[in-house]
Amino acid sequence: LPILPWNKTPTESQTLTLFDLPQFYIDMYGVRNVEFQHTHLVEATRTPPDVAFFKELKAKFDAVGSKANQINVEIGQMTVSSPDAPPAALTGEARASWLDIAKKWVDAAPALGVTRLMWNQTGLNDANKAGVISLWKELQDYAKPKEIGRAHV
Repeated sequence: LPILPWNKTPTESQTLTLFDLPQFYIDMYGVRNVEFQHTHLVEATRTPPDVAFFKELKAKFDAVGSKANQINVEIGQMTVSSPDAPPAALTGEARASWLDIAKKWVDAAPALGVTRLMWNQTGLNDANKAGVISLWKELQDYAKPKEIGRAHV
């Protein structure tokens, strides 16, 4: 694993920084399109992305003729379930909070050159499908003018 910016004490096996990856993937694998897990780009699950950091990382991709093409964003499920209630889509404050952080990813993605985001849809089933589709639609309506598409739903 590479040394991530917030990792102040890398292990002996961590010899690359995140900024080294674009060239490393070309040299080792001939790969020029890189997909990120969002936790490689932020310190914690609900941490909003840092646009300045994304721009700095994009410059490294641009310098070697490579690109980041997708981020897998797992900021929490779009569904809820408990033993006491049937499965449902997020509602109320939980939905608003999820959408707030998701929109921050949509806003930041272009700074890294990313046009596809994949959202965690764990727990999708017939009981919560309509509510999750509504949530996806609201997010897609926000993302489309910014030319951000969804990779998988």
